Amino acid sequence: MKKHIQAVMVAVVFIAIVAVADRLWGMDKWAESSQYTVQAFWIMVYSAMFLMGGIYYSVKKDKSEALLIVLIPMILLLFGLEDILYFMLFRETIPLQLPWLSGIPLFIANVLGQPVVTNVTLVISLGIGLVISYILIKKLEEW
Repeated sequence: MKKHIQAVMVAVVFIAIVAVADRLWGMDKWAESSQYTVQAFWIMVYSAMFLMGGIYYSVKKDKSEALLIVLIPMILLLFGLEDILYFMLFRETIPLQLPWLSGIPLFIANVLGQPVVTNVTLVISLGIGLVISYILIKKLEEW
């Protein structure tokens, strides 16, 4: 686990940067953003993850850590860490409902009988993402 702490730290710092970029680029106003701006933002985010993993592998030649540098931020983004960090970094309360969120947090909300993502289902979603990330780290340690 100690070997992969660096990859996890890179993931969290990267997601914090995404949360700040979200605010700076105006992605926090989804309704006002054009569909192409939103798509461009997320294409850049995911491209940066693959680029970081590729650079890390080319320097360190460690497949498991390079995979973690790509997969951990991807998992944590999909499960809601960026949204939680966004509110923490800007010292805002997480709203009771987050109707603009979709994907995995919405799926989890629906499974729990909620029509939209709530602050509680967002935290539950992140918890599941953290468990998946932990299991992935343990599996890649064996690799």
